[in-house]
Amino acid sequence: MQNFCRKLKLALIISTVFVIIFIQNANANAFVDRNLSVGETWDLGNGLLITAQSIDAKSTPKQVLLVISESGNQIDSKLLKEDDVYEYKDTIFQIASIWGSKSSDMVWLYITFPETNMPGSSNLTSSQTEYYNIWKYKTRQMPGVDISNNSVAVAEAGKGISLLSMAGNRILFKELHNNGDVSISHEGNYLVTYKYIDNKFEIDFLDNKGTILWSKTKDKTGEALVSLDVSSNGKYVVVSEGTIVYLFDKSGKELWSYPTGKMLWGGVSISDDGSIIVAGGKGEAFVFDTKGNLLWSRKYGDYIEARAAVSPNGQYIVFLINTGVEITDSRGNTISRYQGYGNDISIISNGEVAILSGNSNISIFDSQGNLKSTINKGINAKNIKISSDGFFLAVGDFDKGVLMFAKEGYQIVPPKEVTETVEVADPTRTNYAWVAAIVIGIIVAGFFARPYYKRAKLKREMAKTPTDWCPNCHKFTGGAKTCPHCGKETLVSVSYDRSKKVKKK
Repeated sequence: MQNFCRKLKLALIISTVFVIIFIQNANANAFVDRNLSVGETWDLGNGLLITAQSIDAKSTPKQVLLVISESGNQIDSKLLKEDDVYEYKDTIFQIASIWGSKSSDMVWLYITFPETNMPGSSNLTSSQTEYYNIWKYKTRQMPGVDISNNSVAVAEAGKGISLLSMAGNRILFKELHNNGDVSISHEGNYLVTYKYIDNKFEIDFLDNKGTILWSKTKDKTGEALVSLDVSSNGKYVVVSEGTIVYLFDKSGKELWSYPTGKMLWGGVSISDDGSIIVAGGKGEAFVFDTKGNLLWSRKYGDYIEARAAVSPNGQYIVFLINTGVEITDSRGNTISRYQGYGNDISIISNGEVAILSGNSNISIFDSQGNLKSTINKGINAKNIKISSDGFFLAVGDFDKGVLMFAKEGYQIVPPKEVTETVEVADPTRTNYAWVAAIVIGIIVAGFFARPYYKRAKLKREMAKTPTDWCPNCHKFTGGAKTCPHCGKETLVSVSYDRSKKVKKK
């Protein structure tokens, strides 16, 4: 028993050391990921380019030929298969997955490198405005989030939608087999989400009581995932899937659809009054009016994915690409350009932009590109929303669930509560610690109850069998006065009547 305890302690110490090392490495490095098709080039900044020169998804094993260039010169080329890792100047390239699609074979490339080398990291300076993490809402996986003036909407794939107050209290849970994305109107009255059904996708429009007001099913047309947004008071719902943008009214009527010809990886966004709709695509971003007219578009090159968002008042439009950020007015006139790279972006009516960077932080810029704040929290997320007043940030994190940040000095949140993070548990989640404790309790109880079970079984057998038994070792003696098993005297020979099941002397 002592040896077992020593081994258990040693195992715990070793596992703790590994966890600490893992956390330190995770905080020290940054990561980005992206899908590339055959011939597509990814500009990582600082003159570093990576090209998927060829992809073979039919071979065994599946392979991709990557070409690395720096400052216009080819440095290296590597033939890699799934899960292979290649390192160049402290930058680690990992092949996460290779698969075939209708248009081209694809590779999912995962890149890890020191935070100081992260594209756009040179822009980040010391913060001027402080934001504090005021609460966490634990989820099983990376959630989709959106924020209104008075609540936070959370979507977990395959589970449902939760509506939280600004203090982190859950107001509503609606069980749905939805995917992990959700949008909520700015006044918090209406929500929209979606789910896939075979080769179709279904859009669900709900009120803040969880009632589904309408659902629409459309054919799946491309590889780009569904993105959606809802205008003020749920007047309009904009949806993108594949290469097509759809607009629905509050009753669920489809007003129009527009085939862009580009995979809309960058999502869609709509102003509060519905007058400006933007969609980010591969190589190009599009701006529409309420009637479905293409007002203008911005081309960024065939291999550049543009994320797009519009401010609630429709005066500012922001595009996030791998070379930086561009802010325009509603007519397409450039207001500012600045360096910055990230996984997601959100903008409010004064042109203030929140960028969720791939190097585990959040950067907030004004409309002219001046850095206002940086939140360095080791965030591992791809989803960010900023409240219309700029005081709250909601982030969907892979590991931590939903993180809520509040700006320093916001009068509704007392400073003593702001400085400490409050974890908000999800009551619908299974508490596996309790389940494990119950199972272990049952096993331990069974272990201690085993002798009593054996004794009871023995008595039942003795009652059924008309033979003599030793009162010391409880084994059959055959009527002998000395037990042949334990060697002790039986003293009294006790037999049992099978028919009456009562002792007789």
